Amino acid sequence: MVSDLMGSLPRVEKALRVLEKDGKGKKTLANHAESLSAFCDWCVEREYLAEDPLKRLRRFDTTPLVRRRALTATEIRKLLTAAPPDRRLVYGLACVTGLRVKELTSLTIGHVDFVRGGLVLDAAWTKNRKPGFQPLPGAMAGFLKELCQGIPKDHPLLPIPSHPARSLDIDLGTAGIPKWTEEGKVDFHSLRNTFTTLVIDCGANVKEAQSLLRHSTPELTMNVYARTRSERLGELADRVGERLGYDRECEIYVKRPESRKTGTPVIPFDSMVYRRKMLVEAAGIEPASESASAGASTCLAFSLRSRRPGTRQARFPGSPGEGTASRVAPQDA
Repeated sequence: MVSDLMGSLPRVEKALRVLEKDGKGKKTLANHAESLSAFCDWCVEREYLAEDPLKRLRRFDTTPLVRRRALTATEIRKLLTAAPPDRRLVYGLACVTGLRVKELTSLTIGHVDFVRGGLVLDAAWTKNRKPGFQPLPGAMAGFLKELCQGIPKDHPLLPIPSHPARSLDIDLGTAGIPKWTEEGKVDFHSLRNTFTTLVIDCGANVKEAQSLLRHSTPELTMNVYARTRSERLGELADRVGERLGYDRECEIYVKRPESRKTGTPVIPFDSMVYRRKMLVEAAGIEPASESASAGASTCLAFSLRSRRPGTRQARFPGSPGEGTASRVAPQDA
Protein backbone atom coordinates (compact mmCIF):
# COMPACT_ATOMS: atom_id res chain seq x y z
CA MET A 1 0.00 0.00 0.00
CA VAL A 2 1.06 3.60 -0.56
CA SER A 3 0.90 4.29 3.14
CA ASP A 4 3.72 1.79 3.64
CA LEU A 5 6.05 4.24 1.92
CA MET A 6 5.89 6.65 4.85
CA GLY A 7 9.08 6.34 6.86
CA SER A 8 10.51 3.88 4.33
CA LEU A 9 13.91 5.56 3.96
CA PRO A 10 15.75 3.27 6.46
CA ARG A 11 14.24 0.16 4.87
CA VAL A 12 15.18 1.28 1.37
CA GLU A 13 18.75 2.05 2.42
CA LYS A 14 19.06 -1.36 4.08
CA ALA A 15 17.74 -3.13 0.97
CA LEU A 16 20.22 -1.29 -1.25
CA ARG A 17 23.10 -2.21 1.06
CA VAL A 18 22.09 -5.88 0.80
CA LEU A 19 22.15 -5.63 -3.00
CA GLU A 20 25.58 -4.00 -2.81
CA LYS A 21 26.92 -6.86 -0.69
CA ASP A 22 25.51 -9.30 -3.26
CA GLY A 23 27.81 -7.76 -5.87
CA LYS A 24 25.45 -5.41 -7.68
CA GLY A 25 27.20 -2.52 -9.38
CA LYS A 26 26.79 1.10 -8.37
CA LYS A 27 24.98 1.91 -11.60
CA THR A 28 22.45 -0.86 -10.89
CA LEU A 29 21.92 0.42 -7.35
CA ALA A 30 21.47 3.95 -8.67
CA ASN A 31 18.84 2.72 -11.14
CA HIS A 32 16.89 1.02 -8.34
CA ALA A 33 17.06 4.16 -6.20
CA GLU A 34 15.98 6.40 -9.07
CA SER A 35 12.99 4.15 -9.85
CA LEU A 36 11.81 4.24 -6.22
CA SER A 37 12.31 8.00 -6.03
CA ALA A 38 10.38 8.52 -9.25
CA PHE A 39 7.46 6.51 -7.88
CA CYS A 40 7.45 8.56 -4.68
CA ASP A 41 7.50 11.77 -6.72
CA TRP A 42 4.49 10.51 -8.66
CA CYS A 43 2.65 9.78 -5.39
CA VAL A 44 3.34 13.30 -4.14
CA GLU A 45 2.19 14.81 -7.43
CA ARG A 46 -1.08 12.83 -7.24
CA GLU A 47 -1.43 13.79 -3.57
CA TYR A 48 -1.29 10.20 -2.38
CA LEU A 49 1.60 11.30 -0.16
CA ALA A 50 2.09 14.62 1.60
CA GLU A 51 5.85 14.58 1.05
CA ASP A 52 8.54 12.47 -0.57
CA PRO A 53 9.79 9.91 2.00
CA LEU A 54 12.99 9.36 -0.02
CA LYS A 55 13.99 12.98 -0.54
CA ARG A 56 17.01 12.47 1.75
CA LEU A 57 18.14 9.29 -0.01
CA ARG A 58 21.81 9.81 -0.84
CA ARG A 59 22.81 9.54 -4.48
CA PHE A 60 25.18 6.80 -5.55
CA ASP A 61 28.53 7.67 -7.06
CA THR A 62 28.36 5.99 -10.46
CA THR A 63 31.82 7.09 -11.59
CA PRO A 64 33.44 4.04 -13.27
CA LEU A 65 36.22 2.54 -11.17
CA VAL A 66 38.05 1.41 -14.32
CA ARG A 67 38.45 3.53 -17.43
CA ARG A 68 37.90 1.93 -20.82
CA ARG A 69 40.02 2.94 -23.77
CA ALA A 70 39.15 3.20 -27.44
CA LEU A 71 40.95 1.03 -29.97
CA THR A 72 42.86 2.74 -32.73
CA ALA A 73 42.15 2.06 -36.39
CA THR A 74 45.34 0.00 -36.60
CA GLU A 75 44.31 -2.11 -33.61
CA ILE A 76 40.85 -2.67 -35.09
CA ARG A 77 42.38 -4.00 -38.30
CA LYS A 78 44.65 -6.29 -36.29
CA LEU A 79 41.71 -7.58 -34.27
CA LEU A 80 39.57 -8.27 -37.33
CA THR A 81 42.46 -10.07 -39.01
CA ALA A 82 43.18 -12.28 -36.00
CA ALA A 83 39.57 -13.13 -35.09
CA PRO A 84 37.70 -16.12 -36.55
CA PRO A 85 35.20 -15.23 -39.33
CA ASP A 86 32.11 -15.43 -37.09
CA ARG A 87 33.53 -13.17 -34.38
CA ARG A 88 35.08 -10.90 -37.00
CA LEU A 89 31.58 -9.93 -38.13
CA VAL A 90 30.49 -9.31 -34.53
CA TYR A 91 33.46 -7.05 -33.78
CA GLY A 92 33.14 -5.24 -37.08
CA LEU A 93 29.46 -4.48 -36.62
CA ALA A 94 30.05 -3.35 -33.02
CA CYS A 95 32.78 -0.93 -34.15
CA VAL A 96 30.67 0.67 -36.91
CA THR A 97 27.41 0.90 -34.91
CA GLY A 98 28.36 1.15 -31.23
CA LEU A 99 25.63 -1.35 -30.34
CA ARG A 100 25.85 -3.11 -26.97
CA VAL A 101 26.14 -6.87 -26.55
CA LYS A 102 22.45 -7.32 -25.69
CA GLU A 103 21.41 -5.23 -28.68
CA LEU A 104 23.67 -7.17 -31.04
CA THR A 105 22.31 -10.45 -29.66
CA SER A 106 18.70 -9.31 -30.26
CA LEU A 107 19.26 -8.48 -33.94
CA THR A 108 17.61 -10.72 -36.52
CA ILE A 109 17.69 -10.77 -40.30
CA GLY A 110 14.42 -8.86 -40.30
CA HIS A 111 16.02 -5.92 -38.48
CA VAL A 112 18.27 -5.14 -41.47
CA ASP A 113 16.74 -2.42 -43.64
CA PHE A 114 18.40 -2.86 -47.02
CA VAL A 115 16.53 0.10 -48.54
CA ARG A 116 17.76 2.70 -46.05
CA GLY A 117 21.01 0.85 -45.38
CA GLY A 118 20.86 0.35 -41.64
CA LEU A 119 19.49 -1.53 -38.64
CA VAL A 120 15.99 -1.12 -37.21
CA LEU A 121 16.19 -1.12 -33.40
CA ASP A 122 13.21 -2.32 -31.34
CA ALA A 123 12.21 -0.56 -28.14
CA ALA A 124 11.78 -3.99 -26.51
CA TRP A 125 15.54 -4.53 -26.27
CA THR A 126 17.27 -1.14 -26.61
CA LYS A 127 18.72 0.23 -23.40
CA ASN A 128 16.75 3.49 -23.59
CA ARG A 129 13.55 1.56 -24.39
CA LYS A 130 13.01 3.60 -27.53
CA PRO A 131 12.86 2.48 -31.16
CA GLY A 132 15.63 3.68 -33.39
CA PHE A 133 17.50 3.35 -36.65
CA GLN A 134 21.26 2.81 -36.83
CA PRO A 135 22.82 3.65 -40.23
CA LEU A 136 25.51 1.36 -41.59
CA PRO A 137 28.51 2.02 -43.83
CA GLY A 138 27.64 1.20 -47.43
CA ALA A 139 30.16 -1.63 -47.61
CA MET A 140 28.80 -3.25 -44.44
CA ALA A 141 25.20 -2.95 -45.65
CA GLY A 142 26.14 -4.57 -48.96
CA PHE A 143 27.97 -7.39 -47.19
CA LEU A 144 24.97 -8.10 -44.93
CA LYS A 145 22.65 -8.11 -47.93
CA GLU A 146 24.65 -10.91 -49.54
CA LEU A 147 24.98 -12.74 -46.23
CA CYS A 148 21.23 -12.68 -45.49
CA GLN A 149 19.98 -13.96 -48.82
CA GLY A 150 17.71 -16.97 -48.42
CA ILE A 151 17.73 -16.85 -44.59
CA PRO A 152 14.41 -16.49 -42.67
CA LYS A 153 13.79 -13.05 -41.20
CA ASP A 154 13.48 -14.40 -37.66
CA HIS A 155 16.94 -15.96 -37.78
CA PRO A 156 19.62 -14.28 -35.58
CA LEU A 157 21.78 -11.90 -37.54
CA LEU A 158 25.01 -12.53 -35.63
CA PRO A 159 26.61 -15.63 -34.07
CA ILE A 160 27.26 -14.01 -30.68
CA PRO A 161 29.63 -16.15 -28.56
CA SER A 162 28.34 -17.41 -25.21
CA HIS A 163 31.03 -15.37 -23.39
CA PRO A 164 31.79 -12.31 -25.56
CA ALA A 165 34.27 -10.79 -23.09
CA ARG A 166 36.23 -14.03 -22.80
CA SER A 167 36.31 -14.50 -26.56
CA LEU A 168 37.49 -10.94 -27.07
CA ASP A 169 40.34 -11.47 -24.61
CA ILE A 170 41.49 -14.47 -26.63
CA ASP A 171 41.37 -12.56 -29.91
CA LEU A 172 43.17 -9.57 -28.39
CA GLY A 173 46.00 -11.86 -27.33
CA THR A 174 46.18 -13.43 -30.78
CA ALA A 175 46.31 -9.98 -32.39
CA GLY A 176 49.00 -8.76 -29.98
CA ILE A 177 46.80 -5.96 -28.62
CA PRO A 178 47.34 -5.20 -24.91
CA LYS A 179 44.21 -5.41 -22.79
CA TRP A 180 45.56 -2.87 -20.30
CA THR A 181 47.48 0.32 -21.08
CA GLU A 182 47.93 3.63 -19.29
CA GLU A 183 44.80 4.85 -21.14
CA GLY A 184 42.61 2.10 -19.68
CA LYS A 185 41.40 -1.40 -20.45
CA VAL A 186 39.78 -3.03 -23.47
CA ASP A 187 36.62 -5.08 -23.07
CA PHE A 188 33.62 -5.61 -25.30
CA HIS A 189 31.96 -2.37 -24.23
CA SER A 190 35.16 -0.58 -25.26
CA LEU A 191 34.02 -1.12 -28.85
CA ARG A 192 31.25 1.39 -28.10
CA ASN A 193 33.89 3.85 -26.89
CA THR A 194 35.79 3.11 -30.09
CA PHE A 195 32.75 3.90 -32.24
CA THR A 196 32.16 7.16 -30.37
CA THR A 197 35.76 8.27 -30.78
CA LEU A 198 35.82 7.36 -34.48
CA VAL A 199 32.60 9.28 -35.10
CA ILE A 200 34.08 12.42 -33.54
CA ASP A 201 37.40 11.92 -35.36
CA CYS A 202 35.47 11.82 -38.63
CA GLY A 203 34.08 15.30 -37.97
CA ALA A 204 30.68 14.71 -36.32
CA ASN A 205 29.40 17.55 -34.19
CA VAL A 206 28.14 16.96 -30.66
CA LYS A 207 24.48 16.57 -31.66
CA GLU A 208 25.29 14.11 -34.44
CA ALA A 209 27.45 12.01 -32.14
CA GLN A 210 24.76 12.03 -29.46
CA SER A 211 22.14 10.88 -31.99
CA LEU A 212 24.29 8.04 -33.33
CA LEU A 213 24.99 6.84 -29.78
CA ARG A 214 21.29 7.32 -28.80
CA HIS A 215 22.29 9.11 -25.61
CA SER A 216 19.90 11.25 -23.60
CA THR A 217 22.44 14.02 -22.99
CA PRO A 218 25.55 15.28 -24.83
CA GLU A 219 27.48 15.10 -21.54
CA LEU A 220 27.16 11.32 -21.58
CA THR A 221 28.53 11.16 -25.11
CA MET A 222 31.43 13.55 -24.67
CA ASN A 223 32.46 12.96 -21.03
CA VAL A 224 31.86 9.22 -20.62
CA TYR A 225 32.31 7.57 -24.03
CA ALA A 226 34.44 9.88 -26.15
CA ARG A 227 38.22 9.61 -25.85
CA THR A 228 41.03 11.92 -26.94
CA ARG A 229 44.08 10.64 -28.80
CA SER A 230 47.51 12.12 -28.12
CA GLU A 231 48.48 12.03 -31.81
CA ARG A 232 45.24 13.81 -32.70
CA LEU A 233 45.95 16.55 -30.16
CA GLY A 234 49.41 17.03 -31.69
CA GLU A 235 47.91 17.32 -35.17
CA LEU A 236 45.46 19.96 -33.94
CA ALA A 237 48.33 21.93 -32.40
CA ASP A 238 50.13 21.81 -35.77
CA ARG A 239 47.02 23.07 -37.55
CA VAL A 240 46.68 25.98 -35.12
CA GLY A 241 50.29 26.91 -35.84
CA GLU A 242 49.65 26.75 -39.58
CA ARG A 243 46.58 28.96 -39.21
CA LEU A 244 48.67 31.57 -37.39
CA GLY A 245 51.39 31.40 -40.02
CA TYR A 246 54.20 29.94 -37.94
CA ASP A 247 55.10 27.56 -40.75
CA ARG A 248 55.69 30.25 -43.38
CA GLU A 249 56.36 33.65 -41.80
CA CYS A 250 59.34 32.84 -39.59
CA GLU A 251 62.85 32.58 -40.92
CA ILE A 252 63.76 30.34 -38.02
CA TYR A 253 61.30 27.89 -36.59
CA VAL A 254 61.51 24.67 -34.71
CA LYS A 255 60.35 21.66 -36.62
CA ARG A 256 58.16 19.37 -34.54
CA PRO A 257 60.45 16.56 -33.34
CA GLU A 258 59.88 12.97 -34.32
CA SER A 259 59.59 11.96 -30.66
CA ARG A 260 55.78 11.82 -31.00
CA LYS A 261 56.14 8.66 -33.04
CA THR A 262 59.20 7.12 -31.40
CA GLY A 263 58.64 8.19 -27.82
CA THR A 264 62.26 9.38 -27.57
CA PRO A 265 62.53 12.58 -25.47
CA VAL A 266 63.97 15.58 -27.26
CA ILE A 267 66.17 18.10 -25.42
CA PRO A 268 65.20 21.66 -26.39
CA PHE A 269 67.70 23.49 -28.62
CA ASP A 270 69.84 20.35 -29.01
CA SER A 271 67.65 18.70 -31.66
CA MET A 272 66.18 21.72 -33.43
CA VAL A 273 65.93 21.63 -37.20
CA TYR A 274 66.23 25.13 -38.61
CA ARG A 275 64.81 26.19 -41.92
CA ARG A 276 65.04 29.51 -43.74
CA LYS A 277 61.73 31.18 -44.58
CA MET A 278 60.32 34.64 -45.32
CA LEU A 279 62.12 37.40 -43.45
CA VAL A 280 60.12 39.51 -41.05
CA GLU A 281 59.82 43.29 -41.37
CA ALA A 282 61.28 45.60 -38.72
CA ALA A 283 59.26 45.62 -35.52
CA GLY A 284 59.97 47.02 -32.06
CA ILE A 285 63.64 47.26 -31.16
CA GLU A 286 64.78 44.73 -33.76
CA PRO A 287 65.89 46.05 -37.16
CA ALA A 288 64.69 44.46 -40.38
CA SER A 289 66.92 41.79 -41.91
CA GLU A 290 68.62 42.96 -45.09
CA SER A 291 68.95 39.68 -46.94
CA ALA A 292 68.48 35.97 -46.66
CA SER A 293 72.17 35.59 -45.89
CA ALA A 294 71.71 37.11 -42.48
CA GLY A 295 72.48 34.71 -39.69
CA ALA A 296 69.25 35.43 -37.80
CA SER A 297 66.12 37.52 -38.03
CA THR A 298 63.21 38.58 -35.92
CA CYS A 299 61.06 35.47 -35.41
CA LEU A 300 57.43 35.35 -34.38
CA ALA A 301 58.11 32.32 -32.26
CA PHE A 302 60.99 33.89 -30.36
CA SER A 303 60.31 37.60 -29.71
CA LEU A 304 63.01 37.90 -27.04
CA ARG A 305 66.54 36.69 -27.53
CA SER A 306 68.13 34.86 -24.65
CA ARG A 307 71.73 35.45 -23.60
CA ARG A 308 74.01 33.88 -21.07
CA PRO A 309 74.99 35.75 -17.90
CA GLY A 310 78.18 37.76 -18.40
CA THR A 311 77.52 38.52 -22.07
CA ARG A 312 76.05 41.54 -23.79
CA GLN A 313 73.46 41.62 -26.55
CA ALA A 314 74.87 40.55 -29.92
CA ARG A 315 74.74 42.84 -32.95
CA PHE A 316 73.60 41.62 -36.33
CA PRO A 317 74.01 43.04 -39.79
CA GLY A 318 71.87 46.11 -40.19
CA SER A 319 71.92 47.15 -36.54
CA PRO A 320 73.42 50.52 -35.46
CA GLY A 321 77.15 50.43 -34.99
CA GLU A 322 79.39 47.88 -36.57
CA GLY A 323 78.35 46.28 -39.80
CA THR A 324 79.21 42.83 -38.52
CA ALA A 325 79.64 41.43 -35.07
CA SER A 326 79.91 38.10 -33.42
CA ARG A 327 76.67 36.65 -32.11
CA VAL A 328 77.82 36.75 -28.48
CA ALA A 329 80.41 39.35 -27.54
CA PRO A 330 82.47 38.71 -24.40
CA GLN A 331 81.89 41.12 -21.54
CA ASP A 332 84.48 43.87 -21.35
CA ALA A 333 86.86 43.49 -18.46
